[in-house]
Amino acid sequence: MSNLKKEQILRTGQDLFRRFGIRRVTVGDICQEAGVSKMTFYKHFSNKVDLAVRIFGQLYDDYYVYFEHLFSSDISFEEKLSGLIKTKLDAAENMSLEVVHDLYRSEFPALKDVFEQQQKRFLTMTLNFIRQGKKEGYIRKNLSNEFILLQINQMAEMIRNDDLLALYDNTQTLTRDMLDYFFYGILSGKKKR
Repeated sequence: MSNLKKEQILRTGQDLFRRFGIRRVTVGDICQEAGVSKMTFYKHFSNKVDLAVRIFGQLYDDYYVYFEHLFSSDISFEEKLSGLIKTKLDAAENMSLEVVHDLYRSEFPALKDVFEQQQKRFLTMTLNFIRQGKKEGYIRKNLSNEFILLQINQMAEMIRNDDLLALYDNTQTLTRDMLDYFFYGILSGKKKR
């Protein structure tokens, strides 16, 4: 029974954090929605940040495994890129702008640490993906890998900007615009360089 209640808290926390962000959700909100007492909550988690760290740490781990499998598969770069974009858009569909704000501009050091550790984990995988894209002619060979990584980091910094977040009603549109800008630039592709 204890594991069932813990799983219910995890599922409820994930749902509430995704919809409302971490700052706005209280332990009381989670307990009420999950149908558990605060005593039960504190038996499994020290506070809501501990819960958020476990939830988002597991989500990042799941994405890492998925992308590791996707990028090491025998499909073309274009198919991998399509899978990457679809996964990012699907993930953004269920995330509020508030949770994006909380994750990228976290006032919670433990959550910020999880996010930064995951970024480091993805670095090697991303570099290998860039190399494959260059080898297959999808990424311009004259762009240095370091420049591309810097651009990826700049995009992560942009998400911390309140002015940018204020331009969007949902994270899916924000994610689509950022991915389109990164992968396709601002040119329509109709004119050859």
